[in-house]
Amino acid sequence: MPRTRMFTFDRQNRELLATIRYGMQLYGYNRADMVAALHIGTDTWTRRLRKPDDFTLAELRRLSQKLRIPLTSLLDNVKEGKSA
Repeated sequence: MPRTRMFTFDRQNRELLATIRYGMQLYGYNRADMVAALHIGTDTWTRRLRKPDDFTLAELRRLSQKLRIPLTSLLDNVKEGKSA
């Protein structure tokens, strides 16, 4: 039987990804821009988008600077996602 209810951490991970994608679209950044800003490889970027809980604190700091999003809003999504 398929899952009908989304778990809390799934919802929060989706919110984090939506925030990242919104910021990328707002400022016109592509994958190459984000990879360069975060100092990671393209494979790592893809893995982070598949599993946002694996973002490191340093990556989230760079991400918040690049996208001009407060770090606390990014950390709240990741922190709440892990606690569920």
